[in-house]
Amino acid sequence: MSPLEARIGSFLYVFIFVISIILIILAVMHFVLLKFKKKYQSKEWLEKNKNRETKWNDVKELAREAGLTSIEAQRLWKICKRYKARNILVLYRDTDALNELFSTEYKRMIAKPTREEKIEIFFQIRYKLEKLHERKLTISSTKSLRKGQIVNFKTSTKATWNLRIEETNDISFSLHIPDEYDESEALPKPLSKVDLMFTLPTGFSYRTVSRLMRYERNLKNLFIAVMTHSQVIKMLQRRNTKRMNTDLECTFSAVKQKKTRKGKTEREISEKKVAGRLLDISADGCRLECSLPILKGQMLQVTFSLPSIQNAKATGIIVFTQKEETEKKFVLHVKFTDINITTRNRIYADIYKY
Repeated sequence: MSPLEARIGSFLYVFIFVISIILIILAVMHFVLLKFKKKYQSKEWLEKNKNRETKWNDVKELAREAGLTSIEAQRLWKICKRYKARNILVLYRDTDALNELFSTEYKRMIAKPTREEKIEIFFQIRYKLEKLHERKLTISSTKSLRKGQIVNFKTSTKATWNLRIEETNDISFSLHIPDEYDESEALPKPLSKVDLMFTLPTGFSYRTVSRLMRYERNLKNLFIAVMTHSQVIKMLQRRNTKRMNTDLECTFSAVKQKKTRKGKTEREISEKKVAGRLLDISADGCRLECSLPILKGQMLQVTFSLPSIQNAKATGIIVFTQKEETEKKFVLHVKFTDINITTRNRIYADIYKY
């Protein structure tokens, strides 16, 4: 073997040795991280540490899991310190306790001049913690649904009805069918399978298939569809903002965009106002019902009032138009493209009932 070959061989042995050491170190780090994560998720650890005050390391751990930014983590840490909050790694799993903590902080902020940007960060933290909690719960059956939940019910004619869960038990759940639908030809036949879709308050959307057992009138004389529970549930999407169902009057006007001579884009808002009904709303968009079949792509300025804000305005674009079966109604799915930060924050405040 020549000196050159010997040197190359020695180099390869050293290289392989170094790579092996690095791989061993990474494997050990991975094992330690898994053990650390398992410890902080164990029932024993949670029980032992649930009542102590939050530490900065608790906030850092939660920030990593929830995807909080460094600014959001620091803001959460200040909230926990201000109210001597019990361990946030446990507290965020308690919806009522977390709401009480954030509600108290929100009341403190609005009691004195507070920048809207700071309030916006506050609500971003609240929603991310809620999403993290829901991810941990993982819905695996329609048995997790509760009375009042709105469900998109696919009819035999492929139309979609928004129905409310009226009753639920371990065997089945029932959907309230408005009286105007009780003789509709679109009603699926008993024992047929029906596509269902629902969106939880946090914005997580799911699709499932349930078998329709029968139609009947309940003790309140409501016409209901009794459905079997399903354990086959598929998550569809995760919204960026929390939304709430509403039943409020609103108005909207068409918006046109035009180019000026200087090449800038200006918006021209029609003076004609159309009456509608707000079905749900979030800081990023809304669904509204009206009698006009307005097509996807049309821009609108929507005017609405909520408990914490009156005559709020938001400009958006229709991303989907859905035709309803009765009364020639249409549901417009609007994504906001221009909404001021104050309105966004007040929408959040109403959604969380702060």
